[in-house]
Amino acid sequence: MGERVTLKVTLKSKGQTVDDHIHILQEESFKILSGRMTYFLDGKQNHVNAGEEVVLPKNKAHNHYNMDDEPAEYIQTIIPGIDVDFFWRIYSE
Repeated sequence: MGERVTLKVTLKSKGQTVDDHIHILQEESFKILSGRMTYFLDGKQNHVNAGEEVVLPKNKAHNHYNMDDEPAEYIQTIIPGIDVDFFWRIYSE
């Protein structure tokens, strides 16, 4: 169980890959390195561009995905890390 998990992600797929969801114990932050990431929060679709950051708080329905043809590259931090590293190992297999 970790304090945080930090990932560098290149998201090439277009559109939602998972359903909107809630993290009861964790917040996620995203620092966009290149491209544009779309996120859903408070019932609205928003965008964050290269050089910008966004925090998706715990206990709020949210999602994040790439709606553009260009890949979105970002640093994602999840606090606390809990078992996220285990989830990503399984998800990426």
